[in-house]
Amino acid sequence: MAGTTLTSWALLIWQTLRDEGIEPRPIFEAAGMDPALLGDGNARYSNAAFNKLWRKLAELEVTDIAIKIGERWNTTTFHALGFAWLASNTLKEAFERLARYGRVVDNSLKVSLVNKGSEYLLQFDVDDGVPIDAITLDAAAAALLKMTRMLVGEQFRPLAVYSRESATLCSRILEDKMGVATVYNATQEAWLVDRHTMEAPLPGGNAELARINEGVLADVLARVERDNVSGQVRQKIIVALPSGQISEQRIADELHISSRNLQRKLAEQNTSFKNLLSEVRQQLAQSYIDESHLSLSEISYLLGFSEQASFTRAFKRWQGVSPREYRRLNVGAH
Repeated sequence: MAGTTLTSWALLIWQTLRDEGIEPRPIFEAAGMDPALLGDGNARYSNAAFNKLWRKLAELEVTDIAIKIGERWNTTTFHALGFAWLASNTLKEAFERLARYGRVVDNSLKVSLVNKGSEYLLQFDVDDGVPIDAITLDAAAAALLKMTRMLVGEQFRPLAVYSRESATLCSRILEDKMGVATVYNATQEAWLVDRHTMEAPLPGGNAELARINEGVLADVLARVERDNVSGQVRQKIIVALPSGQISEQRIADELHISSRNLQRKLAEQNTSFKNLLSEVRQQLAQSYIDESHLSLSEISYLLGFSEQASFTRAFKRWQGVSPREYRRLNVGAH
């Protein structure tokens, strides 16, 4: 699947160039990017064209241009992900949404959040095999820093930052803004964040608003990943769950392929229908449980469980506590 990225990310580049007194049109056209698409919030440019654009920007005599681009990030830059991000109840929840829906922004993006006990490790990578230039990484890091500080405050500092790249003048400026030295020439692109910062309740959290925007994101992701079977299956599961009539055969029928063919295609993506069903239920359960107006029986129904006891057992397996106990310990804090 060819890598593509939302044109709204390129719009930040266009605006930054204008602010620097540089005419952006010739630069965009030289990279093979039609400026007319910048006004369409659903349009996408190929990642190959984006890489050409970033390389042309690196040739300009603006040392911190990547940071200036990233700091222009606004709520609509990442489509509905920006709204879902700002409605998150915790930073951990926000990063989990980035991991689930980051491919709406760039369909080659891979984000993972790993619980390390007293810290969390947020890891970034791409799966299209195209090397990422330092200027691209700096812009993305500057945007993520702004996004994170909008949630938890200007005092936010990662415990550590890791980069595969060597240090540049721009990255050194970004280090000062982050307030932590970057480990260069590392084996990964990652942030390490302390557990308290990740799990502390955020005053602006709004579970219902987050869920509405996640619905939009799921629809967009299904379109973006129409060649990605696991993405299509996820979307079909979300739609079918409340009916309680959820099965591998039903999803295969809706995709117009045999159950055996579906199993094979999912296996090629290192997953299965059972795993996807469990993942979708777990993600939705987390969202629904934060909405205090939903009863546990209603949540059980929305997740496609035939009885509340089945939901309770599944939730205990996911979270280590019952949904009632989880709600008592967490929802009241928001």
